[in-house]
Order: sequence, then C-alpha cells, then structure tokens
Amino acid sequence: MKTIKNLTIIVVVLIMSLVLSACNLTTTKTPTLKISLNSGVDTVEIFSTFKDGGATAKYGDELVAVKTKSDVDTSKIGTYTVKYEATYNNKTVSIERKVTVVDETEPNLVLNPGVDTVRQGEEWTDAGVTAMDNSMTDVTIVVEGSVDVNTIGEYIITYYGTDASGNTTSIKRYVNVVSR
Repeated sequence: MKTIKNLTIIVVVLIMSLVLSACNLTTTKTPTLKISLNSGVDTVEIFSTFKDGGATAKYGDELVAVKTKSDVDTSKIGTYTVKYEATYNNKTVSIERKVTVVDETEPNLVLNPGVDTVRQGEEWTDAGVTAMDNSMTDVTIVVEGSVDVNTIGEYIITYYGTDASGNTTSIKRYVNVVSR
C-alpha cells in the first residue's frame, strides 16, 4: 500500500509538472520588418550641402540593408523627397523624408567707391551699390534719401536690397556737403 501511495504521489507530481510547464510555454512571435527615419536636418539653405540622416531597418533585432533614392537638388528652392526601402524575406517596407531647400539669407550689399564729400553748389553723383545673393538671383535695389548740394550738412542715402525670396538688407552712404 505504501508503494501505491508513493507511486500515486509521483504520478500526481509528474502530471502537475506537465500542466504547470505547459502554462509557462512561451509562444514565439514572428519578427516584423520595420523601418524608421534617423535624425537629420530636413531644411537646408540653397547651395549648401545636404547631409542625409538616413533610415534604419530591422527584422526583429537584425539590421537590414536600406536602399536610398533621392532627388534633392540644393541649387533650386523647393521640396524634395528621399525614399528609403528595405527588403527581407520577400517583404518590403519603405519610408520617405521630405527635404526643403530654402533661401533665408539676405543679399550682400557693398557700396561702390565714389566721392561722398562735395563742396556746396558742386555736383554729387551717386556711385550706387553692388548686390550679391547666395541664390544667384537678381536683387532689387531701392534707394531712399537725397542730397541737397546747395545746403551744407550730412545726408544719408539708404540702399535696400531684396532678393527673389523676399530677404532684405540695407546699407547706408553718408554724403557730406561742406562749405566752399
């Protein structure tokens, strides 16, 4: 009787072990293919260098190669697309980055050399300015101020330069009318 009792206990323990171990079975989850953008600068100044931040693809914990296709042209203002694509086990994922090329730099104005001190009653000729812009587009110049060569004093001529993107800058020319 003692052997049957011991045998019964052993069988019960074995059954309990099997039941409990079945409860602890972990189901294996099939990994998925995922892609995400890496950090990067997505707004760049015209004619500057665009450094692509890229993307990372993983199948579970395994890194997967990413192919990149880009139409970014930093010589032209606009919005461009960089497409990233990864393929693993006949599954393909993709993601896009939008890159904007902007012109936020004001034009550069330089006073042309001229004679800016004249005697009262003499003629003064405005030498103007030279304008340059990083976007290689024309700069519109507006001149404000005047010189009364018949009245002694200091006069300020202000030149405003505006590029095609609306960036504006100014520079001043000081003209002195002195007595004869």
